[in-house]
Amino acid sequence: MSLEVDNFLTEWVTGEVKDVVVGLSEINNIRRAFLWSEADQEKLNHPNAEAKTLQTTDKWTWAAKHGTDQCEYNHKQLQYFVHHELQTAVKHCDRCKSTGILVGLNQIDSAHCHHCVVSDINTRSVQVKI
Repeated sequence: MSLEVDNFLTEWVTGEVKDVVVGLSEINNIRRAFLWSEADQEKLNHPNAEAKTLQTTDKWTWAAKHGTDQCEYNHKQLQYFVHHELQTAVKHCDRCKSTGILVGLNQIDSAHCHHCVVSDINTRSVQVKI
């Protein structure tokens, strides 16, 4: 896909990211200093440690034991999903002049990039609400 992309620099940062990142220009700088405190680090690590202690039940079909019919079914469903529903297309958007990768059957035939399509949907929903 990288052979079809003519612009590797196009990036959108969501509002949620802008709210918590200091110095957006440093996002791709691998030499940037991390600014979180030890308390922040503990706050980030605590949910991960707790999640590892959770036990799954036999009723959860997504956690099927290897060798069971449910596990085989899950595996085949995942294969189908990856081979059919995760198709990709490199799209150069004439509207915003960016190039991006569209993923999924509901995106690959789009006339515009995902960002422009979402912007159109949001604009239409605002117009309808008024």
